[in-house]
Amino acid sequence: MKNMIILLAIFYCVFSRPAHAQNNFKETYKKAYGFTTTNQDSALVWAEKSVKYAQTPQQKYRASYLVAFSANKMCLYGMARKGYSLAVKFATDSMAKYDAMNSLSNTYVSAGEYAIAEAFNQKSIAYFTQHQHWVSLSYAYELRAWILQKQNNKGALQLLRKVIKLRQKHAPDQIGFAYAEMAKAFANFNMYDSAVIYRRKAVTDYPLKSPDKMAQQKILLAKYLVFANQANEALTNLKAVRPVQKLPFTKLLWCHTFGLYLQQQKQYSYAKRTFAHCDSLLQTLLEEAPDVVTRKTISEQALDLYRDVLKLKNLQVVERARYEGKLQTMQARLEGYHKELTLMDTIHTQNLAHQLTASSNQSTSLPTYLWWGLLLGILGLLAYWIRRKTHQKSPPELETLVKERQLIEVLETKAGGPLEKATREMVLLCYQGKSFTQIAQELGVTRDSVKGRFRRLAKKADIVSVSKFVETFQFEESEK
Repeated sequence: MKNMIILLAIFYCVFSRPAHAQNNFKETYKKAYGFTTTNQDSALVWAEKSVKYAQTPQQKYRASYLVAFSANKMCLYGMARKGYSLAVKFATDSMAKYDAMNSLSNTYVSAGEYAIAEAFNQKSIAYFTQHQHWVSLSYAYELRAWILQKQNNKGALQLLRKVIKLRQKHAPDQIGFAYAEMAKAFANFNMYDSAVIYRRKAVTDYPLKSPDKMAQQKILLAKYLVFANQANEALTNLKAVRPVQKLPFTKLLWCHTFGLYLQQQKQYSYAKRTFAHCDSLLQTLLEEAPDVVTRKTISEQALDLYRDVLKLKNLQVVERARYEGKLQTMQARLEGYHKELTLMDTIHTQNLAHQLTASSNQSTSLPTYLWWGLLLGILGLLAYWIRRKTHQKSPPELETLVKERQLIEVLETKAGGPLEKATREMVLLCYQGKSFTQIAQELGVTRDSVKGRFRRLAKKADIVSVSKFVETFQFEESEK
């Protein structure tokens, strides 16, 4: 008994530091994740810290992915590329690897590096196709379509038709996003009659039903109708959303679209006053923007508004020259934002490198006396094991992991293919006794999203419900 106490004391000394790091990772990652919807700068800072405490490949994957996600939101594309590249390296399964790879491709598109983006995107498409991950494939196709649009290639339209077919069959609740992307693509190619058709579909099926989001869809429909020479219907949509409570940029979008309508109807004096009001709203948005990322985003949206005005065929020569000047001024302003963000990107990338070094040192360097303690502990336990036992049961944690793997394998067999990453996580949390509400809170999604995924899985697996199936599985395993 005395020898066992000594051995336990040695092992406590050796492994207490990793356990402390484990707790630090959980706490730090939780803080980082909590900031992703409220403050991206804080999310990035805490995500960088979580890299330092990450010990296992799964932790390193999660920390790297969150770093990249937050950096991408802040337009720090060098940092985002580094984070997603690390996530690809540390991915513990192929699905996670190719999810990260597709996000890496997305970041290269945002940075304007289309050839590299295409190479990564094609690898993701090949994997998702081979393993029949249809929803993920639809998003990979959508990204490929975006790359083609950036290159002014109308092949994007054919890809988006594939996206719509995949969503209709495998993710009907997300079909509205696909319709919106198709409408936007047709508008980018100045094919407004077709853009109108798909924007109408988006108005009906768009998944985000807040008053502001629905107002945006109708305003965009009105804009396409103006360019498609369907002025009466455009005005009807603008009147319908005028009294709706809207966010500041949506108010600007409404004002801008109404100005386009007035100009198209040759009501030049009213149009001029309306566009002047748009300039005032835009200036207020820029002045009240809390950070450089928001100012950059607003400025990019302003470029689109100016380009819309310049598309008007009956724009007077003086007004055309004025808007061309506004376009050049806003582009120069964006260059300034780009330089500021490049400096921020460099600082954060250096900090990430520092955290990675700290993580490497923490995981590989232990004091000499701890290494001796570890060696003595292992030798002592080995001797004790040989003397007292010839067979030892698997640790409870290992047994749990095996049972969780068996549960997923059974469900995948019944469903006829691999489960999506998010669905797997939800099933495992259900197996751990979590309620729908607790699962939603832990994964940062809505309760309805959890129920929807379970409903679709139950239908594919031909079972009454996922929760009842998990409960039955647990009972059968306990009886063995």
